[in-house]
Amino acid sequence: MRGSLVGLLTGLLGVALTIAPTAQGAEAEVPPARATVLPASANGTIASPDGARLYVTAGGSVFGLDAVTLKQLTRTRTGGTPLAPTVSPRGTRVYVVDAENGRVVAIATATGEVAWSVSLGGAPRAATLDRTGALLYVTDPTRDLVAVIDTQKQSVVARIPVGDAPLATTLDPARNRAYVANAGSGTISVVSLSTRTVTETLPVCAVPLRPVLAAASARLYVSCRESGVVAVIDVSRLALARLIEVGRQPAPPTVIPGGQRLLVPLGGEDVVAVVDPAGARVTKRIPVGPEPITAVLSPDGRRAFVPDTGGRTVSVISVARLRAVSTWRTGRGPRYVLPLPATLVVTERGRVSVFGTAPEPPDQADANPPEQGGAAAQRGG
Repeated sequence: MRGSLVGLLTGLLGVALTIAPTAQGAEAEVPPARATVLPASANGTIASPDGARLYVTAGGSVFGLDAVTLKQLTRTRTGGTPLAPTVSPRGTRVYVVDAENGRVVAIATATGEVAWSVSLGGAPRAATLDRTGALLYVTDPTRDLVAVIDTQKQSVVARIPVGDAPLATTLDPARNRAYVANAGSGTISVVSLSTRTVTETLPVCAVPLRPVLAAASARLYVSCRESGVVAVIDVSRLALARLIEVGRQPAPPTVIPGGQRLLVPLGGEDVVAVVDPAGARVTKRIPVGPEPITAVLSPDGRRAFVPDTGGRTVSVISVARLRAVSTWRTGRGPRYVLPLPATLVVTERGRVSVFGTAPEPPDQADANPPEQGGAAAQRGG
């Protein structure tokens, strides 16, 4: 069981490839403005805080690219399998998890050289940096723990035992907590960031994925891949509020600005479910391409970009109209989407593409534009 769950984390992004049909109701198909080839399939993409650079993990290396031209600026050979890139608040360091060699590597962005590395053992898979950039929380599903790395001391300062096969950690700075999804035990571990201990263990459902926090409503949303449900947790009471049946293979939800609806890609049904969390029901199903794994909001909150990992497209959903309005043509197996103010970066199998993005015009039926907030991360799991 453990081996299959550890493989799930990578397997969520490595899917069979087919030609994607145009999403039902889409108005246009858009090609990329430019693209660059990578030596291998990418395992993650992130932008610098100013949006000027991209950092892409692929083929045992981390590539620093100009975000506009896609020109290669740096290449850091880390060896192993670099995953889960994250960047420091000032943009001076990029941290990657090297699962194959059981370590975390810090890269100086100015030079592209390895600044330091910390050996963890096991097979770490995901990393979450706190908002100050001082602490890095790294999940290891093979040893059922979260390691805490002090980025100034460049050392492990804590190892926190959690549930079985932890996949991802979400931080809640306002409540001084972390929420850890344990795929093997079907639970969420609530961790005190002060004491670095588990204070509560909340049973949810089978194979919970990355928790999504809606801070304003004090709700934590957790998609459960094998259960076909989204669990809603009241973080003020630390209690499971409800389970919402959504469909086959739900990915982590995206909170639509205003917090009254969720977008939940269903990889087993090739649709994005629109969920009313208060009413605990699916209100609409938006057809997209094959095997969607995430929905990422544009900076203005008016569009959601859905990579169709089983094909060659990104479906673009209008948040106001709740339907796919265009299909953007990519290379094989788009896996990560990264919206920047004027462009959309799409990381595919062996390629990075950039699309120009014009602002979404206000919808006639939506005179008041939605408030910004609650965007999900760029990838499922």
